[in-house]
Amino acid sequence: MNYVFEDIKRQFTGRSMLARIIIVNGAVFLVTVLVRVLFKILLQDLDTWAMLESNAYFLGVPADLKTLLFRPWTILTHMFTHFEFWHLFWNMLWLYFMGSMLIQELGNRKLLSTYLLGGFAGFVLYVLMFNVFAALPTSSVAVGASAAVFAIVTTIGAYAPNRKLNLFGILPVKLWVLALVFVLRDVMELQSGNNIGGHLAHLGGAIFGYIQGKALVNGRDLAAGFERFLDRFFDTLKGGNRTRMKVIRDKKSPGNRSARGRSDEEYNRDKFETQQQIDRILDKISKSGYDSLSKFEKDFLRDHGS
Repeated sequence: MNYVFEDIKRQFTGRSMLARIIIVNGAVFLVTVLVRVLFKILLQDLDTWAMLESNAYFLGVPADLKTLLFRPWTILTHMFTHFEFWHLFWNMLWLYFMGSMLIQELGNRKLLSTYLLGGFAGFVLYVLMFNVFAALPTSSVAVGASAAVFAIVTTIGAYAPNRKLNLFGILPVKLWVLALVFVLRDVMELQSGNNIGGHLAHLGGAIFGYIQGKALVNGRDLAAGFERFLDRFFDTLKGGNRTRMKVIRDKKSPGNRSARGRSDEEYNRDKFETQQQIDRILDKISKSGYDSLSKFEKDFLRDHGS
């Protein structure tokens, strides 16, 4: 168990992408708790509190399309919002375990893009089903990181199915088995009729993750364009007036960016993550041989190896 606590310490002191996502989820939860305490207990403004609660604090994503039209931000905020402690706890616990493995295999950028795209895929299936089937109430509101976590689980399960996760340091489980258990449990839960919206969102995230993982094995990165957008977005937030440099890449190499201006910070970040990925692949070769690499890994090593 000691290595688990050491890894948690390393993640948070180093402010990895995994730690940042967990911190945002925790911060949003604390804000909702403080708002609840303020209006329900301190001010005893039960009308305002009831309005906020019935509208999921305007953070949850509504199934009703008309309501969604006036709350577009909830497409993003819902995947960082939890109203119950145990909902937050279990999501963050699985995010830590599976997110750590995804970072080891595919890097920090892939963790963030998978989290966001998986949450979005869950939202799409949830809203689609609730507006297609009349038996499902469109007054429903969805919150939680579960769809994003499911996407991470199935991405890594499809990409590295035979790798084992030592749960709590004592129970080794193959990733494909773990991913299958996650999905089957939700399929069975759907039959109970409880939290239908949540389970549909989970499956939406799981479907995206599986498709992405299989695509990566075959050398295709479905999230590459979205990750470039995120790079640009965060670079702009940090200040877009920094000195920019032109980087030329081989246009024939799959997954490589075309020539474009990039900041020094973005270039250095990409260079660091690329080297981390190369080191991981070389370590895998030394342990299991070249034939153990996926097509994505072979292409990556060919395109970036010196």
